Amino acid sequence: MYPILGHELDKKRGNVFYDVKISYLRCDLNGTLFEGQVDTRIIKGKSSLTIR
Repeated sequence: MYPILGHELDKKRGNVFYDVKISYLRCDLNGTLFEGQVDTRIIKGKSSLTIR
């Protein structure tokens, strides 16, 4: 079972790409005006299947 789409996929017939959003607290800014700032990074076009 493929968790993103909810059904089985055939690795020979296609591929699925999705974006990954990562949010994290900036610890290196402690003691500054920006203390507690949350940064967000998006990785676009992440492949979920590896065809070998």
